[in-house]
Amino acid sequence: MKLRSTLALSLVALTGAGIVPLGTEAASAAPAVSRAELKARAIGYMTESMSAFQRHDNQAPQPFDWRDNACSNVPDGIFKNACDRHDFGYRNFGKGLRLDRTEARRKWVDDQFKKDMYKACEDAWGPNSLCRRRADVYYQGVRSQGAGAFFG
Repeated sequence: MKLRSTLALSLVALTGAGIVPLGTEAASAAPAVSRAELKARAIGYMTESMSAFQRHDNQAPQPFDWRDNACSNVPDGIFKNACDRHDFGYRNFGKGLRLDRTEARRKWVDDQFKKDMYKACEDAWGPNSLCRRRADVYYQGVRSQGAGAFFG
């Protein structure tokens, strides 16, 4: 089961061993993590292999928002993992942590989504499958309708 937390970023300090609430003895010795470092970690999660992302998703490192909504409840089947990572991107670069709340970053997250879907298609049916057309429809959907979810 994924661990979830509603602690605000200002209430936690990250250490190499995990999270430590501010005000505890361990927190006073732990250096605060900069927004730049959090952004770099989020980019890493977005670009690592899908199996590595899934391991992080199951561990749910804080202060990142690991919730997902299965492509906004659109039947996603083969694209579930791509949808989960896309949700991570929107929730952490966009309206959640707001690590890089720009249209350029939203497009980058959407482009990563398309790459993940294409990879899922290739793994299941080869590089030139009709699955890619379905991926293109999902991609066009997030490009045309996703701004509200990202900037919300």
